[in-house]
Amino acid sequence: MRNKRFDLSVTVSNNTISVSRDPLDCEQNRPCDIYWSIPTSGWNFDATAGITFKNDEPSPQFNRHRDTTISVWHCSNQNSLEKSYRYTINLVNASTGLPLTKDPAIQNHSGRQG
Repeated sequence: MRNKRFDLSVTVSNNTISVSRDPLDCEQNRPCDIYWSIPTSGWNFDATAGITFKNDEPSPQFNRHRDTTISVWHCSNQNSLEKSYRYTINLVNASTGLPLTKDPAIQNHSGRQG
């Protein structure tokens, strides 16, 4: 079965990050691929930590990788534990280097408690 794909938009207005789905509610028992993109000009994902997960232990659910551009970040979600995962979006202003963060959530539905 092919992974479900979620495309999330990350925008910046008045130095505040918004994400199109917060929390992102993943379907039960189905792995998914999540893509974050930034349509707001002048902002990029942090090159090494664009998306980081806060409570992805003891059974890691997310494989993180940056896409080919600095405005797209991708991760694969195993979705094998029923749990809400907090993550951080780390952006950098391309002109000033100013960092900006937001802490949204992903809700996994696997039927197995984590």
